[in-house]
Amino acid sequence: MESSGKQQSSSVKTPEQVTTEFKLLKAEYQRLAKKLTEVEMELNEHKVVIEHLKQIENDRKCFRMIDGYLCEMTVKDVLPALEDEKRQKENFIVTVTRHLTEKEREIHEFREKYKNVRERDIQISASALNKEPIRKIIVT
Repeated sequence: MESSGKQQSSSVKTPEQVTTEFKLLKAEYQRLAKKLTEVEMELNEHKVVIEHLKQIENDRKCFRMIDGYLCEMTVKDVLPALEDEKRQKENFIVTVTRHLTEKEREIHEFREKYKNVRERDIQISASALNKEPIRKIIVT
C-alpha cells in the first residue's frame, strides 16, 4: 500500500515544477516564433533580389557572399541557387508554422491541466539562436 501512495505523490507536480515546465514550453514557442520571423524576412529579401536579377542580363557579373567569402559569378549562376534557397525557406516556414501550431496547442492543454499557472510567473528571457552564414549579392 505504501508503494501506491508513493507513486501517486511522485506523479503530482509541485507548483515550481509546473512553472518551470511552462516556462520551457513558452521559451520553445518564442524560439520558434523568432526563427520564423527571421526566415520570413530572409525570404522577402530573396524575393526582392530574385525579381531584380530577372531584369538583368544573364551573362552580367555579380558577386555573392557565401560564408564570408566574396565569389564572382554570373546572374545565370546565381539566380537558380537563389530560387532554390527561396523554395527551401518556404518549406521551412511551412514546417515551423506547423510546429508553432502544435506548441500553441500543447501550451493551451498545459494551461487547462494546471490552471494555477499565471502569466506573471513565466517571465522568460529570449534565448540566443544560432546565426546562419551571411549571404549577399552585388551586381556590377
